[in-house]
Amino acid sequence: MASLWKHPQSRFWVACYTDGNGRQRKASTKIPASEKNRARALRMADELEAAHKRRMTASQIVTLCGNLVKDITGEDMQTATVRGYVAEYLKRKEGEVSKGTLAAYLQVTREFVEWLGPAADG
Repeated sequence: MASLWKHPQSRFWVACYTDGNGRQRKASTKIPASEKNRARALRMADELEAAHKRRMTASQIVTLCGNLVKDITGEDMQTATVRGYVAEYLKRKEGEVSKGTLAAYLQVTREFVEWLGPAADG
């Protein structure tokens, strides 16, 4: 069962949990250690333990983290699709590389996104 601990030199709760291999782990929750935040931090510790024990996939972990971010901060977690990331990357490279290099980047990334097909929007 997950628990919380506060390191004497930290202002945050630390999640204490057991991973899928039975090893004890600790991770800072980055949630300020106060009684009003205890329930949120404990939920995070429970979710970490559950994720390890269920051997969740990467996409399940991203969803779990997104839900935790939403619950804790009230904001949605920022995510990017491959297509969106490539577009932003190419925009950044416009002023950094020559026109020939940029043209090569455009061609390679376009082919890559086409090869991914619908997965490029994941």
